[in-house]
Amino acid sequence: MCKMEKTLKNIGRPRYCFQQLTLITITLVITHTVMAQAAYDYKVRGRVVDEDHQPVAHAYVVLDAGLTKTWEDVTYFVEADDSGHFSFFEPEKTTNPSRQRFLYAIGPIPGSSYSPVKPPFNRIPRLFQKRFAARSVLIKKNDEIDVGDVPIRIKYGTIDIELQDPLGRPLLKDASSWRYVWLRIRNHQGNTVSYGGLSMSDIDKAVNVRQSSITLALPEGSWYVDVSLKEDKGPRLTSSQPIIVRSNDKPGRRIL
Repeated sequence: MCKMEKTLKNIGRPRYCFQQLTLITITLVITHTVMAQAAYDYKVRGRVVDEDHQPVAHAYVVLDAGLTKTWEDVTYFVEADDSGHFSFFEPEKTTNPSRQRFLYAIGPIPGSSYSPVKPPFNRIPRLFQKRFAARSVLIKKNDEIDVGDVPIRIKYGTIDIELQDPLGRPLLKDASSWRYVWLRIRNHQGNTVSYGGLSMSDIDKAVNVRQSSITLALPEGSWYVDVSLKEDKGPRLTSSQPIIVRSNDKPGRRIL
C-alpha cells in the first residue's frame, strides 16, 4: 500500500502509486547509469614491427575510441621508442562505457613536414583499402593489456609542393600568405580524402617561404594534391598527374 493512501484515496490513489513507482524506476536507472560510467583508466602496451618482424623505431601509434557524441571525443597518440615498444594511456580517466578501442600503427612521420592523412583513418572518408583498417582491441578497466607485436601497415614518404607563378618565380613570398592556403588531397581515384587549411605550427614546420613550397608527408601510394590560395574559395592549383609517394625515396618534387 502506498504511503498516504488513505488521505489520497478520493483524489486518485492508483495514479499516486504509479507516479511513485515511476520515480523509483527512474532513480534506479540513473543510479545504474552513473555506476556503469564510473571514471576509469587503462593502459595498452606492445611493440611495432615491420614485415620482417623487426622493430620499428619511433612508429606513430594511435588508440581511438571511435566517433562519439560526448565531450570525450579526443584522440591520443604515442611514439614508439628506439626498440619499437610503446605504452599507451589516456592522461585523464575516462567514462566511456565501451571497452573497444581501434589501434593504428604507422611508420614514423618524417620531421619538418605536414601530414594531412594520418590516423585515426576511420574518421577520414574514402579510405577503403585494407591497409587503412584498424586493429580492434578490448581494454581492461583500471588494468593493463599487452597486445604483443603490432605489424605496421602504413609507411610515409614526402613530397615538396612548390607554388610558382607563370614565369617560374615563387608565388607566395611571406609566411602570412600561407595562412590562407587550403590543401585538398585526393586518392588514386580522384576522390577527396582531406581538405583544409594550415595552422601556424604547420607553416613554421613544413613551409619553405623562400622557395614558396610545403613538404607533405603522405602514405605510400598515388595521390593528387590541389592548392587553393584563398581558403576554400579557389581558384585551385591542381596536380593533373598523380603523385607517386614511396617511403624509401628521397623527397619528391612537384610544381603547381
